[in-house]
Amino acid sequence: MIFNRLFLKVNKATLNMFHRVEPYVTYMGMYPNLKSVRDLIYKRGYGKLYKQRTALTDNSIVEQPI
Repeated sequence: MIFNRLFLKVNKATLNMFHRVEPYVTYMGMYPNLKSVRDLIYKRGYGKLYKQRTALTDNSIVEQPI
């Protein structure tokens, strides 16, 4: 797949898997910028609001319960 992003928890198992697939994966540095993080969260992010899974489309969904 092209133009997909993913955040992973770094531990021994994920580092081992990453070393195995590294020749087949292209990545742009180790630190994402704010735009990439925002795009990824709005594209794939979900939160629980009133016991229902709700897609995060903007910041107001997170601010409502607070």
